[in-house]
Amino acid sequence: MNLIGGLLRSLSRTCVAAALVAACGLGQPKYGDTIDGIACDTGQTVTFQATINLWLVKGNLPVSPTEGIGSTGSCNYWLRTEHELGVVHIRAPHEVRPTLATFFTIWDLAIPQGSGSSAEFRAAAAQGHIVVNGQPVQATPAGIPLLDGTTIELQVP
Repeated sequence: MNLIGGLLRSLSRTCVAAALVAACGLGQPKYGDTIDGIACDTGQTVTFQATINLWLVKGNLPVSPTEGIGSTGSCNYWLRTEHELGVVHIRAPHEVRPTLATFFTIWDLAIPQGSGSSAEFRAAAAQGHIVVNGQPVQATPAGIPLLDGTTIELQVP
């Protein structure tokens, strides 16, 4: 009986640990999970809207994010691209304050790798220059808020 009791206690600890990992969100997020307070839903009433212009600038060549980021699955993220080149939309049921890092995370969930992924934009943010509304900034993507009317350029030589 001691062997069975020990196994049950061990199994109980394992189940509690697994439940904590799942409940605390310690696993990798997947498409549809809420990211930094940005939900993915099937159509709540929109009361907060913002548009942000985002460009990767390679020399003199502007490159826009892929169309359909955050709206390619069974739900639509409140932070996404639609049809306009270089425009990131926030369409939410209440005011939210995502960052450029939030957008990159949603992008990676929508298009995890290969053509159309965020890899080139992430590399430019890490190795190039980030310019917000014409002013160079010293920040990581997590420190760049996505505010209505903002233009963000990720510049690489």
